[in-house]
Amino acid sequence: MRVGALSRELYIAGIPSEARIDDIKKFLEVYGPVSSIRLKPGFAFAHFEKNKDAADFMADFHGREVLGATLVVQYALPNTEKNQYQSSPSLYFTRSPDHRVIVTGLSKLVGWQDLKDFGRKAGRIAYADIDTQDSSKGIIEFTSKEDAAMAAKELNGKELRGSKVNVTCEAVSGYGG
Repeated sequence: MRVGALSRELYIAGIPSEARIDDIKKFLEVYGPVSSIRLKPGFAFAHFEKNKDAADFMADFHGREVLGATLVVQYALPNTEKNQYQSSPSLYFTRSPDHRVIVTGLSKLVGWQDLKDFGRKAGRIAYADIDTQDSSKGIIEFTSKEDAAMAAKELNGKELRGSKVNVTCEAVSGYGG
């Protein structure tokens, strides 16, 4: 399945922890019917019935501040093995550069779950993933720029599963791969 203009499934990060599915559904349905919502801590997957409704919502809300948090809205990435959507988005599908840190020096023992747990020491996590091309590198996206900066300061040089890691704020700006 190709991710992009034909997709109706969106990944939405930066959702406040007190949000409920009914609240999110009412918010999304202003753009059109929503057939399903999967709510996770800090993010959700929403499936619109029409491609155009998903695209319109993404265009209007990616990067917009809602209830004190900046939303990250992207097309969800398919998990081709199970034909389901992943709960850990790919490293190469960029989101909010000012909320992101790059972690290098990872051991081969580290999975995205370990990386996410490691990042929680500095703040609220939207997602974490390991680079599929280079498993010594990972990415953590926080729900705020301040948490990302704190992670770079507090976690740099710390040990994760037996390896000392380097944590730096991402310097790349813009949206897209």
